[in-house]
Amino acid sequence: MFVIELLLILVPMLMGVAMLSTAKVLHEKLIVAAVGAIIGLALFTTVAYVVSVLVLISPAIVVAMLVVAAILTIGLLTYTDAWAAWYALPLDRTGVLVAIVLLVLCSTLATKLLVLENGGLYTGVLNAWGDLAWHMANITNFAEGQSAPPENPIFAGNRLTYPFLVNFFSGLLLKLNASYVRSVVLPALLLLPLTFTLFYGFIRELAGRKKAAIIGVFLLLVAGGTLGWLRLPGDWRETTLPFWEFMQRLPRDYTGSGGDADGFHFLNPILSLLLPQRSFLFGMPLALAILLLLLAKKENRESAYVYAGIAAGLLPLFHGHTVLALIIPIVALFLNDLWSYQRRQKTARQEERLPMVSARETLYPWLLFGLMAAIVGIPEVLYYLSGTNESASFFRWGPRWMAGDTNLIWYWFKNTGLVLPVTVLGLLLPLHRRLKLLAVAGLVIFIIANLFLFAPWVWDNSKLFIFWFLLTLPLVSAVGAYYVSKKNILVTILVVSLLVLHGVSGSLDLIKTALPGSNLWGEWDQDAVAMAAQVKRITPRNSVVLTAPYHNTPVALAGRRMYLGFPGHVWSHGGSHWQREAAIAPYYEGQVDTLPDVQPQFVLVGPVERQKYSGLTIRPTWTLVAETGQQQLYRIP
Repeated sequence: MFVIELLLILVPMLMGVAMLSTAKVLHEKLIVAAVGAIIGLALFTTVAYVVSVLVLISPAIVVAMLVVAAILTIGLLTYTDAWAAWYALPLDRTGVLVAIVLLVLCSTLATKLLVLENGGLYTGVLNAWGDLAWHMANITNFAEGQSAPPENPIFAGNRLTYPFLVNFFSGLLLKLNASYVRSVVLPALLLLPLTFTLFYGFIRELAGRKKAAIIGVFLLLVAGGTLGWLRLPGDWRETTLPFWEFMQRLPRDYTGSGGDADGFHFLNPILSLLLPQRSFLFGMPLALAILLLLLAKKENRESAYVYAGIAAGLLPLFHGHTVLALIIPIVALFLNDLWSYQRRQKTARQEERLPMVSARETLYPWLLFGLMAAIVGIPEVLYYLSGTNESASFFRWGPRWMAGDTNLIWYWFKNTGLVLPVTVLGLLLPLHRRLKLLAVAGLVIFIIANLFLFAPWVWDNSKLFIFWFLLTLPLVSAVGAYYVSKKNILVTILVVSLLVLHGVSGSLDLIKTALPGSNLWGEWDQDAVAMAAQVKRITPRNSVVLTAPYHNTPVALAGRRMYLGFPGHVWSHGGSHWQREAAIAPYYEGQVDTLPDVQPQFVLVGPVERQKYSGLTIRPTWTLVAETGQQQLYRIP
């Protein structure tokens, strides 16, 4: 079945490439392939979800959808000039080499996201330890035929108000008999290098220099906690290990953590966003694809904006923060086009000749973009607006983000080094206006994210800060390439040295994660995996199971709804969990006979429940239906 799992990824990608080639909106093979791949995969996933709303999804239906996508792809290649159009495009061989290097590097990281060892499931990405169980609960629920609209699997009876399509896609893989590991790792394995390849193309398009694109990809790969590596000598002195052995067992992430006591909070994007918070695997490449299409040349500009609008409309159910972040650069590009049009009109009037650019040529593509984004996206936005937000405001005043009493300039310098100063320098240099325009848009996001909070958990503003970084790195990289092009050996050495210094912290964390034999953190031990299989086999599909409220319960692997999972996830997604949480301990300890809101049909008793509830009482009315090691599942009458 592995071949079908791989086809589930490759066929939609090829379909997207064929569609984009037919439209002839981009002008280089690698970028057409990359943009088409992410749009095709996003479009297929969305259509598959719509189908799942109408009929209970099954392997046969998934295969049938793949056959339809394959026929469409073959038809485009056979009856249009899609293949000839793509073949005629130039190929950026440097970009291909970069993409291959990225695939190799990212494969060593993606495969650490979920690891099967000794019958248990582990993660080698520390930041993913708390999030993986949440994602697995969604993935397994979708694989088991989750209701529509989808229900929150860790808060039974409540709608899921979270961008869920990336987990739906993994649920399709699981439905095709992929293992837990492959359902999580395969999307990351392909989408992670695709994201960086798109970023390479984005910078090359803006700056017009491959050197700038390579610098930008490097800076994004190793981003985070620029001065965090200065803690390395002190950490080594606190051990008795030889230096090389210490380097193989680094005690911390040097780019920082969400609660870092030293104030390193701008973390490496691979280890803190792309791998743990899986929605970024679609959100970030879709954002880059949209921007690349909006930067398309005049030829077939209308088609480019139609595809950009479709991609923008698909975004809300893949990643909400990306939607928020893209508003500013898209508005900036629109205003820039409008300003250019008005300036040319004024020049034409002054010179008493016909306008150089018609209003239709300038505004009609934007009208098509907005229309397509609205048609596709408004139903998705309405889905979110109809949900509930009871726990905390998703938008509130929060100046200085997580800087606390630290001087704000020092705080951002130690987290991001010279990125901000070099951005200002780039605005003064004779570089392309679009570079400066998007950098300014990025700075606006940076200022807003330093003043307001857009999620209950403060650190989640990093989901906006990363887009400031994405939008300003092209200008920063162009500055580096600009000075290297002067062919002054001293200046070149300085630029390279600064790049190396900016990459030490991120490189340490990436190498530590990628090394064979690196640390693994347990998610589910062998007993928990076995219990998950029993829960899935014994309980009806729509059952509610009571567990202690913690993140990596076996039920997360079983595709069953929980009375209450990890409260932090419920709270951060807008749910009010306090009443349920307060009732669980008295129920386990035999003090009450019912629970608020929803009545579970099964109750799990395992090591966590015994540890949390000292007065745990197994009631005579409970029927033992499954037992594995220290895990027992009881039916509640």
